[in-house]
Amino acid sequence: MKFYCWIFFAIHLCFSSVQSSGQDISRDGSDPFTRIPGNRSQPLAYPFISPPLGWLGDITFVGQDIWVGGATGFIYKISSLTGQVLDSMDTQLNVAIDGITYGNGSLWVAQSWLGHTILKIDPVTKSIQQTFTHPVASQFTHGMLFYDNKLWVNMFWAGTTDTTYVLDTLCQVIRKYPNHAFYSHGIANDGHNFWITVNGQPPNNSEYLFKYDLNFNLLDSLPLPGGQYPNGLAYDGRCLWLANADSVNIYKMCEMPVFEKESLEVEEVFTLFPNPTHGELNFHFNEPQCIRRIELYTAEGNLIAFQDLRISENFTLPICKYNYSMVLVRILMNDNSFRMRKVVLSR
Repeated sequence: MKFYCWIFFAIHLCFSSVQSSGQDISRDGSDPFTRIPGNRSQPLAYPFISPPLGWLGDITFVGQDIWVGGATGFIYKISSLTGQVLDSMDTQLNVAIDGITYGNGSLWVAQSWLGHTILKIDPVTKSIQQTFTHPVASQFTHGMLFYDNKLWVNMFWAGTTDTTYVLDTLCQVIRKYPNHAFYSHGIANDGHNFWITVNGQPPNNSEYLFKYDLNFNLLDSLPLPGGQYPNGLAYDGRCLWLANADSVNIYKMCEMPVFEKESLEVEEVFTLFPNPTHGELNFHFNEPQCIRRIELYTAEGNLIAFQDLRISENFTLPICKYNYSMVLVRILMNDNSFRMRKVVLSR
């Protein structure tokens, strides 16, 4: 599958009336069940926001807002909708903040260079609740994640592959995982996989997004946008967000499905007619009990709308007159596999 980055904009939905016994179509076209894909991506190119900061460290979400580490011990609260800096705090650590995460109602912050301090901070009052001495001495602390009621922290030493340490909420080591990376930075988890940004990975000295299973077995690597320092990584429940210190941009990376050639397998699951259509699609499903959702995409892979519902063997889907010459219909199965069909919209 491919990734895409996109700037927030209003998506107008055009399902006028759909037989439904499930959810209504999302008003903004979002898909709460989307997973970050595991196959290789094309390079990403488009920033979501460009905060007015000179440098970006690690990032985390608190509600809809982003907290990002600064270069001299400051942390900043940024709107994920506008990129505007809403608030800031001086942690008094006086060095780059390359570890920040949110969990159990608190921000957890770690300094980068000679990172031996972890702070627990109230994000509302901006008061420091506790100060911990990092239990592992290293040259750099890069990337923090609060997951499974534990802190996951990337540590590295120049010239060796890095290690991700798992700490309890008193900052004591529970276990550690080699993460196969040189210069690992941001870390995130989408509930199925861990993700880590990597700076200057041999042999090409390039920037990658590494994907791991829950036991930290490396599964895949994907190229990253923005330049040499992909510092921060966070997951918002649907998309990964990347903060790059080189370009000083934050990138939103979401799933973009691959539309492969149609095959006989499609016909075994459903038939669709007419095609081309003026705005109404008729489906015949051989096993309707196996169907979970119908989705519509543009030819570029942007999700237009989706519908979760239980459907009968024969089903008619009214479609508004989109300003597209073609849309893509994706039928999502209960086993999370899917079938695609291109539909031409005639005028």
